[in-house]
Amino acid sequence: MVSVLPIYFVLLLGFFAQKRFSFDIRSLSGVAIYLFYPFLAFRVFYENPLKAEHGYLALFAVLLCLVMILFVHLVSFFGGYSKSQRSAGVLAGVFMNAGNYGAPVILFAFGETAFSYAVVLMVIQSLLMNSVGLYYAAVGAKEGMNTKEAIRKVLTMPILYGCLLGIIVQKSGWKIPEIAGSTVSFLADATIPLILLTLGMQLSTITFSSISKKDLVFTAGTKMIVSPIIGTVMALLLPVDPLIQTILIITSFMPTAANTTLFALQFNTEPDLVAASTLFTTALSTVTLPILLLILGN
Repeated sequence: MVSVLPIYFVLLLGFFAQKRFSFDIRSLSGVAIYLFYPFLAFRVFYENPLKAEHGYLALFAVLLCLVMILFVHLVSFFGGYSKSQRSAGVLAGVFMNAGNYGAPVILFAFGETAFSYAVVLMVIQSLLMNSVGLYYAAVGAKEGMNTKEAIRKVLTMPILYGCLLGIIVQKSGWKIPEIAGSTVSFLADATIPLILLTLGMQLSTITFSSISKKDLVFTAGTKMIVSPIIGTVMALLLPVDPLIQTILIITSFMPTAANTTLFALQFNTEPDLVAASTLFTTALSTVTLPILLLILGN
């Protein structure tokens, strides 16, 4: 798992930097979401065309997302969770770290061919997280945002338009000028480190005594137990190549996406719970992923 060590280094850097300097974390998360992430979204969709044979990847991602959201809604209803807690459950329990964690793991374990599929899956997950995930972050805001306001908020997020513009330019066949491409890459390359730094900073401010163990078990258990079980069954039922099935299974075992902490911070949707879930599931994955890779023969 040497390939993911830089991820933990950046998290620790953010953690200790916040302890020492006390940055304005919400402002930094806003910079990441509104200024940097749109360029990463554009580059991902511009450089990785979605082809017809990738339909099963999209089907898997969408169905798993819908099933997991339904699961969170059911548990929230019978468990008496608030709208904010339910949204945090969706953010932490549904959206996995398929990009800056999952893709390197798959590249390290299975090589370039598998990595190309992982990138496409990352694109699809990115689109889901930046639409459905943003909606739940907005609708679960403690300030009491209603559904109409949440949808309006999602539609004003530049990340979505970065995705759409990337798809449009890529499909048009137009090649962006070299200087524009260099600028996009320069900003896009800074996005993941900034996201991880912000996550590390948020983790340093968490008072775990203030987080309900019941809530943390709910979010982390959803992501690390329920999602892998459902994802594995779905992957094995799809009529796809064994390599693709393996990639889908590994992706369903990934921890909570780091971006969800940014969304939770920006909308004040149980940010400590989402960040704690990200930390706990990421730490747990350092044990579960090597075991999974051993079972899968790598």
